[in-house]
Amino acid sequence: MVITIRRLIQIIASFKDREFSLEDLISRGNISPNTAKRYVREMLRQGLIREVGYNKYVVSDKATIYMEAFDTAKKFVEERLAYIFTDEKDSPLPLKIDSIEKLYIAIKHGFIPEKDVMRHIEKGYLPKWLSETLGAKMLAQKLQQCKSVGEVIKILEEYMKLA
Repeated sequence: MVITIRRLIQIIASFKDREFSLEDLISRGNISPNTAKRYVREMLRQGLIREVGYNKYVVSDKATIYMEAFDTAKKFVEERLAYIFTDEKDSPLPLKIDSIEKLYIAIKHGFIPEKDVMRHIEKGYLPKWLSETLGAKMLAQKLQQCKSVGEVIKILEEYMKLA
């Protein structure tokens, strides 16, 4: 039986902010002890959880970003909440960004000049919108560390693959 990452993430999502044990996993996931042991081995192997003591685990940052991506990568916002890039003179560019996917497409295909993309990231405008409007807090943090549009594209691609 193949265990999908999505299934593993669904099982550990309720443990996101606390330690859990094999017994917690059995009761919360409504699964057998053998299945729970197999899931724990697989989650450890994939880096989705970390062992913090005998039979005690916590959800890893990797799993947390997976959870966020499942919730936000395909999310669209209404037009009034869409992100609008501006040029260096603060004139709006004629493109409304209403999702992470549209953001990726616009940047990847050069619809937004690279200097404007980087300016919006460096000033914190785009990360703030991603975090506050779409709930993509970890994505916003990762983008703030980018030094080039190439890095931005790579991070957006990786993020969307998680969903």
